[in-house]
Amino acid sequence: MLLALLRAALAGKAPEAQAFDGATPADWERCYRLAARHGVRALAWDGLALLPPALLPPRALRLLWGADTCRVEEQHRRYCRAAHELTALFADNGIATVLLKGTGLSTCYPVPAHREGGDIDLYTYSADPSALDNAHANRLADLLAEDRGMEVDRKHSEKHSLFYYKGIPVENHHTLLDTNKYRSAARLEERLHRVLDPQPLELPDGGGQVWVPSPEFNTLFLAYHAIQHYGAGLSLHHLCDWACFVSRYGLRLPSDLDDAKFLGAVEAFTTLARTGLGVDMPDPGLPMLPGLDKKMLHEVLHSPFAREVPHTGKAAILWYKLRRMLHRLHVRRDVLDETLAGGITEAIRVHWKNPETLFKQ
Repeated sequence: MLLALLRAALAGKAPEAQAFDGATPADWERCYRLAARHGVRALAWDGLALLPPALLPPRALRLLWGADTCRVEEQHRRYCRAAHELTALFADNGIATVLLKGTGLSTCYPVPAHREGGDIDLYTYSADPSALDNAHANRLADLLAEDRGMEVDRKHSEKHSLFYYKGIPVENHHTLLDTNKYRSAARLEERLHRVLDPQPLELPDGGGQVWVPSPEFNTLFLAYHAIQHYGAGLSLHHLCDWACFVSRYGLRLPSDLDDAKFLGAVEAFTTLARTGLGVDMPDPGLPMLPGLDKKMLHEVLHSPFAREVPHTGKAAILWYKLRRMLHRLHVRRDVLDETLAGGITEAIRVHWKNPETLFKQ
C-alpha cells in the first residue's frame, strides 16, 4: 500500500486500486506507521490525495496524516530559512558554504516541501584560500555559532561538528565522507572535491539562496550516503531521494570509476527506484551481484536492526549494538570495501574515543 502511494505521488497519477482492495483500518494504520518510520509521510499523502473516495482510509487517520503533512511543510520552510541565513552569516565572514543533500535536494521532488528532513548538512571551507585556509574556515563557522549562544558538539563525529540553530540540528562538515572508517570513502573524498562545483539555488517559498553541489557530485555522494546506511538505517526516504534526483539529472557516473562493489550497489539501488517506485529511468547496466536489489529491499523494509536502540539497560543496549554491528558488517561486504576485522577495530576506536556513546540508545 505504501509503495503504491509513493509511486502515485512521484508519477502524479492515481494509485493502483488493487493495492487497497479490502484494506482494513488496521491495514491503513500499519501503512501510516510505516510511512512515518521511513520519513515519507508527506510524500505518501500526495498519493493518498489521488485515491477515489471509496478507497480512502478512515477520516480520523486522514486528519492525522494531513496534520503531519502540514508540520512537514512548516519544517521545510524553517529549514530553508535557516540554510539561507547560515549561508549568509558564514559568507560575511569569508566562509563558503555548500548545502549537502537535504533541503537542497527537495527541489527535485514534485512538491519540495513534502520531502522530510532530519538536519541541515553544511560543508564549510574558505572563500579565499589566500586569506584563510579551509580548516580555519571550518573552525571559524563553529566559533560563529558559539558566539551566538549555540553549543557546539565537536565530538559528535570525526567528519563534522553539531550545533542547533533556532532548534534545527546543523552538521558542519570538514570532510564530506567518513574517511577514517572506509578506504573507499577516502578514495572517493578526493574525487568529490574535484566535482564539487558549487552552484546557486533559490529555495522555494522565498527560502532564499544557498549553494549546492553539482549533479556529478550528488550522483556519487547520495549513492555512497545511502550505502553507508545499508544494514541498519537504509529507508524508503533514501530511495525516494535517489529516484527524484536521478529522474531530474540522470546518472552522472564518471567513466573511470572502477569500484565494482560501489557500482553494483548503484545498480541495485537504481533498480529498486525503477521497480519499487515506478520511476521512469534507464537501466544503467552496471555489474551487480545477483539478487542484490532484492536483498537490499528486504533490508529497507524488514531489517532486523534499527538506528535507534529499542532497549534500556546497559547489557541489553550493548548486546543489541554488538549484533547490529555484526549484521551490518555482514551485509555491507557486498557494497563496501570493508573487512570484518577493520569494522570491529573502527567500532572499538570510536567508542574508546567517545565512551559516552557506548550505551547511548
